[in-house]
Amino acid sequence: MSVERFTEEDFKETPAPKQKKTRAPRASPRTSIIPKACKLNVTNAKIDGIYSELKRLQLSLHVHAIGVLLRVFLEMSVDDYLVNRVEAKLTYYDSKNNRHIEKKLAAKVKEVIQHMVANGASERDFRGVLAGFHDDQHPFSIDTLHAYIHNRFFTPTEGNLTTGWDNAQRFFETLWA
Repeated sequence: MSVERFTEEDFKETPAPKQKKTRAPRASPRTSIIPKACKLNVTNAKIDGIYSELKRLQLSLHVHAIGVLLRVFLEMSVDDYLVNRVEAKLTYYDSKNNRHIEKKLAAKVKEVIQHMVANGASERDFRGVLAGFHDDQHPFSIDTLHAYIHNRFFTPTEGNLTTGWDNAQRFFETLWA
């Protein structure tokens, strides 16, 4: 083709093809209490077994088992932390009755949080757990967790279990770091 045949049209910029907007993949619906992205470094074999079961059990089918296991996972995790990191005792001596008494779960959780905060963690990270101490309606209330085990008329719901975990996940991540 000779140069004379070129027109101004031949020198116009061709617009770049429009790029398609890519959507972020939708998160698949949560089927277990612990999100797939949550990875804890649980070092005790029995507690790790409970953690693994909580990751696998389907919420829609096993709300009672998950409620009970969540309560057990909390107490065993807290006990392990207190014994191995704080070197604290799980009992106290009652001189009035001349015997050792197991500390209450709420007291042990508070002790763990105080230790973590004293070692650089932010207390704000544990508000989801601390709120349960002051509100019996809170999904991570110690009384609610006890009721999953001891009250034959109290049934956990999927929503309360997942909200409870979500409120406590940062606590567990720090505890098992």
